[in-house]
Amino acid sequence: MIIVQITELKVMDQVKNYFLKTLLIGLLSLLLGCMAIYLSSPVNYTENNVLLVIVLSFIGIAVLAILLLLKWEYLLFIFALSIGFQVYDPSPFELMFFILVLLSLVRQIPLNKNMFINILFFMLIVFLVFGTFAVIMSMNIYKAAVWHLITVYLAICALFLASIIKNDKQLFFFLKGYVFGAVANSFLGLITYLAGKSQGRGNRLEGFFQDPNIFSPYIIIAILLVIEDLFSPKLFKSKTFKFLSILLMISAVVLAMSRAGWINLAIALLLYFAIKVMKRQLKLGFVLKTILIPISLLLSIYFLSPVLSDKVVGQLKERTTLQSYDNERFGAQFFTLDIVKNNAFGIGPGEITTIYYMDPHNTYLRVFAEYGWVSGILLLLLFLVITGVLLKKSVFHHKSEFNIYLVLLCALAGTLVNIIVVDALHWRHFWVLFALCYYVIIFKKDHAADIKEKSYEKINGK
Repeated sequence: MIIVQITELKVMDQVKNYFLKTLLIGLLSLLLGCMAIYLSSPVNYTENNVLLVIVLSFIGIAVLAILLLLKWEYLLFIFALSIGFQVYDPSPFELMFFILVLLSLVRQIPLNKNMFINILFFMLIVFLVFGTFAVIMSMNIYKAAVWHLITVYLAICALFLASIIKNDKQLFFFLKGYVFGAVANSFLGLITYLAGKSQGRGNRLEGFFQDPNIFSPYIIIAILLVIEDLFSPKLFKSKTFKFLSILLMISAVVLAMSRAGWINLAIALLLYFAIKVMKRQLKLGFVLKTILIPISLLLSIYFLSPVLSDKVVGQLKERTTLQSYDNERFGAQFFTLDIVKNNAFGIGPGEITTIYYMDPHNTYLRVFAEYGWVSGILLLLLFLVITGVLLKKSVFHHKSEFNIYLVLLCALAGTLVNIIVVDALHWRHFWVLFALCYYVIIFKKDHAADIKEKSYEKINGK
């Protein structure tokens, strides 16, 4: 009887693995096909273009061959690095995702199976299912289906990322790649900002992003990672690098001139230092000094470079006041709120701009209006559950260990406030943040859990 049960379990595991691999292959084929159509449609083929395509193909094959030889943690590092380059769609993030899916199949890397048996996964799936149902309600089904497909794709990316990180070593390699990408964005973005050649907006720093409002939340996650690494070193050895990178990235967020980004950063830092003080890991006086020093350095720019400071201070003053388009945004939000009241099942993903001339600039209202009440409530519950679990784990986390729970809690808290005034459902780093939260809640064993497990094994003579 026992042998039969074991055999059945093995068969079920094999079927599950085959199903997952088939699903990944199908997704990869679909996305590669969409990408090929997207890239080839605007191209007028000439002899020069064909030659360029051939050269790029050989380069791509060579890069792929190199990637095949890299260790998995280095691939995760590159994947994290690619998140910071989102000037054009599809971006390097998509390319690295395809490569990781392909390599996970070639190397037969098993996915973390616990991913499919938890409340977070259930709420996410139901959210997507009701979003799929909402497509039927749309005026433009094709547009709604494409919009929803992007949401599903990003959710799958998040689940895939959470399922291919196997241990702390791989997690910290991924986090290192994320920080390097943010530092590179801040450094190169600062140079282009000073030269007045930022992407599309010469008066706002936006790095390799299409919008400074998207750029800022991406950088804030990296700022929190490096600050935590100062107190509990795990990612980088050089304190000089840490201090300079924090100053550089905070400067980048300030110069991005995103009011929501400023609030995001303020909430994240206040929550971070409040919990650190509460846990008696930091003294209040030290926290005040830590906050005042970078502010003093930024203010000293006024005396070092009056011309530059006049430009920056003028922009800061201008950004702290109501903008000419704020009334339009508030109008869009009130319009969206009326849609929410009258359409319990939603009007279809991405359909707000079909019936109104601008986006609502509020992620929550948009989800309720387009995906329906059930999806909206589930998304809120998903965020609340994740926030609650991260808060508990961050408070009780061992003081000497790198507190990844606290970093993600503060990043998520700031982001959840940030998205009240922006549409974030299709931000790649928004779903990467979700993936990291998902991973540390479902899979990661904290220090205390490891101690309990080892003690149990000793008691039982294992």
